Amino acid sequence: MSMKTNCIYGYGFKVYVSDENLRLFIEKHEETIRKIPEGTEILDWVQAHVGSGRPLDALKEKFFDYENEVTGDTGIYGLIADVMIKETGIDFEFRNPQDSDDDDVIIFPECYPWQLNETEKTLTQEKLDEILNTYIADLGGQLKAEYIRLEF
Repeated sequence: MSMKTNCIYGYGFKVYVSDENLRLFIEKHEETIRKIPEGTEILDWVQAHVGSGRPLDALKEKFFDYENEVTGDTGIYGLIADVMIKETGIDFEFRNPQDSDDDDVIIFPECYPWQLNETEKTLTQEKLDEILNTYIADLGGQLKAEYIRLEF
């Protein structure tokens, strides 16, 4: 029996952040998140939990079915990619392989030459590093941008 595996190579970052850092990211990007279909529900849930003093340890479970706008992959980390798309004009992919740990989740620009928009056509490695590092800092700074190979 053989299993077929899809593989993605790209420059981006693996996503694994604490609930607290995810909450801080959500609060920092509140204006953008309100423009995303499920954004208001996520913000309201986070604010209700913080306001009541309840822990956010259920955040990733509560929004496990959140669907990323570009790939359709599910998981709350897809919200990060959606925020990045709305704020930069660059299509970022979020990939969450089935039956994997959170450290296999990645975000990287979907820069296929035949689909580039005007922003993506002028994107340089230096500018991409700047963008990725800005969002990495917003997520607590413990992540790093790198070339990633992901099998799913």
